[in-house]
Amino acid sequence: MTKPPSDAPRPTLLFTHGWALDRSMWSALRAALPAWPQTASDAGYFGDARHAEHQGPVIVVGHSLGFLQALSYLPPDCVGLVAINGFTRFCAAPDYEHGVPARLVDRMLTRLPRHTHDVVQAFRARCDLDMPSAPPCPEPLLHDLKLLRHADGRQAVAASALPLLVLAGRCDTVVSPAMTRASFAGARHARVFWHDEAGHMLPASHPEWCAHHIDEFVTAVIGSHHGSN
Repeated sequence: MTKPPSDAPRPTLLFTHGWALDRSMWSALRAALPAWPQTASDAGYFGDARHAEHQGPVIVVGHSLGFLQALSYLPPDCVGLVAINGFTRFCAAPDYEHGVPARLVDRMLTRLPRHTHDVVQAFRARCDLDMPSAPPCPEPLLHDLKLLRHADGRQAVAASALPLLVLAGRCDTVVSPAMTRASFAGARHARVFWHDEAGHMLPASHPEWCAHHIDEFVTAVIGSHHGSN
């Protein structure tokens, strides 16, 4: 890894997790990124929600829905974006044919209030994850599932001048390669890297691979800001 200038400000990595997950999903990746200050939010799907605190410049690292959510409330001092298994729209639309059929998410929305555990368990099983010991909390899960159904961040990404790193798995059964390409087709400042064997949990299944690309990305962001001052 190329080291940034010693007097350059070091951005904090702000981690935002995806639907039906929690901040513990980042443990392996965070351990593989010891050079950078870090903080992580928690949506409260299995306990108390947690707002991520930071000072100074920040690079948002979002997984799956966490990336799309972050687009709507980026910190004013955000200097870069990282999408891991991410997307800018989830459900299909007339101009977005590679999204997931909306009826599948609508079915989850219908079942979630009364069958919260079963809906969450089915999704986590698709990601090869067990259920946490704490029971799922229906309210935030339902709120964010509605966001997954309707949110569209394509214009926000297309209009953004922030550098963007996209890390994706070719074996992702939640966010297909076609959806990834369609999501970031309009991004002007995106660098996309594919892992040929990875699925939807890249931060947990391939933390060193993710860390390598994030290290290089953060160093480049620091260098570009330092050089422009």
